[in-house]
Amino acid sequence: MNRSTGQPASLLSWMDSLADETRLRLLHLLERQELGVVELCDILQLPQSTVSRHLKVLSDQKWVRSRRLATTHLYRTILDELDPAARKLWLLAREQTQNWATLKQDELRLQRRLREREIDSQEFFAGAAAQWDHLRRELYGESFSVSAMLALLPRDMIVADLGCGTGATIEQLAPHVRQIIGVDNSPAMLKAAKKRLAAFTSADIAKLDHRGPDPSKTDPSKTDQSRTDQSQTDQVRANPPRAGQRNSEQPRVDLRRGDLQTLPIDDASVDAALLLLALTYVPDPEVVVREMSRILKPGGRAIIVDLLPHDRDDFRRELGQLHAGFSEAAMKNLLTSAGLDAPTLTGLPPEPNAKGPALFLASAIKSERSEVRLP
Repeated sequence: MNRSTGQPASLLSWMDSLADETRLRLLHLLERQELGVVELCDILQLPQSTVSRHLKVLSDQKWVRSRRLATTHLYRTILDELDPAARKLWLLAREQTQNWATLKQDELRLQRRLREREIDSQEFFAGAAAQWDHLRRELYGESFSVSAMLALLPRDMIVADLGCGTGATIEQLAPHVRQIIGVDNSPAMLKAAKKRLAAFTSADIAKLDHRGPDPSKTDPSKTDQSRTDQSQTDQVRANPPRAGQRNSEQPRVDLRRGDLQTLPIDDASVDAALLLLALTYVPDPEVVVREMSRILKPGGRAIIVDLLPHDRDDFRRELGQLHAGFSEAAMKNLLTSAGLDAPTLTGLPPEPNAKGPALFLASAIKSERSEVRLP
């Protein structure tokens, strides 16, 4: 820098340039990687005019360097080229902001953008392969690849989709498993799901007065006669068909109305339980995850997809969500406290057109011990 270290005017201008969240986000990114304006707009999810305005401030204050590559300007922050006093200020700001939820979202989008850049750099050599991929998508779409992966599932699985909504996930899974049970508390959602899934089932939506496990399943004082009052689905489940086959009376899709905190599903009756973008809407996530664990067979798998922590209060309010995402530590604690083993959590790369916060995929296995740690 062309200023004398420690001059008051220099210090104040540096502090002023760091007193902005967007510029701090830019510096975090540009210290990591050289990036262009379009890439920064994508990662920060901000318009080009906003990003360019903040880059000009940082460039004027010599926080970033730029170079021209063809028609693109690339920007980078190089610590060794900063004024020593400015470098100390930045290192302090970086330390104090490194745990911001927004920065973790930016990091995921950065990694996705870098993967796209790597693909772009190989396109010259891809030739016919790139043309074939485009032609295949144009002729056949992309969902067939998902169907191919779903076909890897064991055919005798019973799966529960908790908070199933309009049945989009069930529609994809149903052809590949023995049975899938969809649970939702909204009559409107279940009505839409029933219409969507008419090809798979004619089962009515269960309107249960008691929206939890039936006491007769665990109370030995109940008579055999009282057990016959259970739903036809429960009767079939008590005498399931051989692996890979379904009883002619057992619907492939069973839609049930119920609360996620008191699931209308028997203990240890499903091989996998899915909870997709539903946990942020429930008052007590711990109770819901315990319910997931309860309905899983020993060795069964719980799978949760939901939001990573974020600070977009407007987004949360608009969608009526009760929680602003879940950290890795919080999610793993929820799973292990519910008696689920080997929890894992992976951040999902945001899709290019996705406007919401980044997502995670968490998975855990029902313990053979079936031990739940109560709060």
